[in-house]
Amino acid sequence: MRSEMMSGCIRVRAFREADVQPLHEAVCESIAEVAPYETWCHPGYSLDEAKDYVTWWIKARERRSALYYAVEDTSSSRLLGVCGVSDVVSEHRHAMLGYWVRTSETGRGVATTAARLASAAETWSAADGIPIVDYSSPLPGGRFGQHAETLDADDFGAFLAASREVDVDVMLEIKDKELSALRAVELARGDARFVG
Repeated sequence: MRSEMMSGCIRVRAFREADVQPLHEAVCESIAEVAPYETWCHPGYSLDEAKDYVTWWIKARERRSALYYAVEDTSSSRLLGVCGVSDVVSEHRHAMLGYWVRTSETGRGVATTAARLASAAETWSAADGIPIVDYSSPLPGGRFGQHAETLDADDFGAFLAASREVDVDVMLEIKDKELSALRAVELARGDARFVG
């Protein structure tokens, strides 16, 4: 199990106890943007909470139940965010990928690079087949975790562009499944990965 991987100016590495303060700073910077989507991120996020997360991530790695990584800038070692893979079930071609990037570092491709590195960290092999990605976008104005009623074409197009280098099967988590599936097919037709 690799504990560190790099691509360009992005490094993902196993968490260590010294990450508590940098994690706290990155989370506090990003509360306004992340809190609407993640319940762990909230006003008043404390150093104790950051310590609990870092400790859990370290122990989960030791148990091999989850592989969470600190995402860093290689030149400054600044914590840019967190990316991790959990709930790996190879026989079902399924795993959960979670990530977030601190607000001041968004729009640079950090999440895409970190997700690619973390997902390749001995959790998946070609023998496992093409991974299945559950695609969803939030319902605008809806409660946390509520899926959109219909496919957001711009968001789905951005997902296709961001995942361009990875071959995946896509499962839509959207209310009007058949209508959105037809729209997704039309949007994906120009993608070299599309089969159909």
